[in-house]
Amino acid sequence: MKNTNIAPRFSTRYDLWGDRSTELFSGVNRYYAGNVLAYKLRAARILGYYECRPEHVTATGSCSAKPVTQVTTPVAWGSPKPLNEVNYNYTSLNTPYSDELNVGVQQHIYDTVWALKWIHRAGKDQLAAERDDKTKTTVLTNNGKMESDTYSLVIRPIAPHEWNSVLLSWTVGGNIQRTNSSNTAYDTEVDLDSMIIYKGKLMREIDRPADDFNRPWTAFVELNTEFPKWQLDWT
Repeated sequence: MKNTNIAPRFSTRYDLWGDRSTELFSGVNRYYAGNVLAYKLRAARILGYYECRPEHVTATGSCSAKPVTQVTTPVAWGSPKPLNEVNYNYTSLNTPYSDELNVGVQQHIYDTVWALKWIHRAGKDQLAAERDDKTKTTVLTNNGKMESDTYSLVIRPIAPHEWNSVLLSWTVGGNIQRTNSSNTAYDTEVDLDSMIIYKGKLMREIDRPADDFNRPWTAFVELNTEFPKWQLDWT
């Protein structure tokens, strides 16, 4: 996107008792990201159009479902008439970014480590497709925005278990995520002036919350086997 961006990241960790049994940690970060490749591909896409056979053209030049008896302005087969125009030029836009704040605690419980973390991420200058009624085109803007909160819990052993010169370890965890975005997907095109009633409130269609969440919660189990003699890890 021909932009120069600075993405600072800061993190801190505090050992509460000095024995690493309880640690508090936090961080403030900025991430620059965007699905630019998808827009680059769409920018080269041929626009949609319709074709009308000469015997279907009416006296006014419109296309009818049935042949007309008189054709005053014949339109040759294959003469393209654009359905709409889309401008996915993004070179003049800002790079989308997210500001992140995370806070957590890590606690030793018997022979395991429990880590509880909260991450808040605010997406700014996000790419959004908007309809320009003056030029009758759909253009990309930086008017998109996003907010998400993720709560995660991860449990793992302090040290791997050794069995016949094989090191075994595991990790289990899960997270819950809540996200609000001004556009449900990068390919979403909505009418900025279209108004709807959502849960008793009047709002623009573009401001309606997403229909659903891709993965509102996840859980995982990870097993790792290490063979030191073979210099092999199997996860």
